[in-house]
Amino acid sequence: MRVYLAYVAVAFLVIMPLLNLLVPKTVENAVNRTFESELLFFNPFTIALDFRGLALEEPDSHRPIEVGRIEANLSLASLWQEGIVFDEVAIDELHLRVLRYADGRFHFDDLISDGSEESDKQDASSALPSLTVKRLAINARELTFIDRTRTDAYSTTQTALNQFS
Repeated sequence: MRVYLAYVAVAFLVIMPLLNLLVPKTVENAVNRTFESELLFFNPFTIALDFRGLALEEPDSHRPIEVGRIEANLSLASLWQEGIVFDEVAIDELHLRVLRYADGRFHFDDLISDGSEESDKQDASSALPSLTVKRLAINARELTFIDRTRTDAYSTTQTALNQFS
């Protein structure tokens, strides 16, 4: 009983605060964009992560991605398989906006490797662990493409998309 209470206390008093402090800073450092979230929650009973109200904002105030909720159920297979294994990842209320600037660059160009040998060495040294998702469910609210290369900016939006997995 004491071990169980200690596990729950560590989950709520250590893991959850660390999630809410470290994840935003780690994401911001990795992608050079502002990360916002309402709550990052770890459920110690189901070994699940529940992230609510996530958004990335670029330096020019473009918000390429907003998510109402992400629920990721960690798998015990992570103990014996390489990398991180999730039984299920559900993404709800996804708003994705792809922006092409007037000079032809996309808003995510700085995140893509330039193919140089030096860049490849940096990528290898900071490689993320492998990731396995057994079931992925996505409920997209809005997918938008904005093209500013034209004299009259072009934009197209798909809304209320059905869930697919």
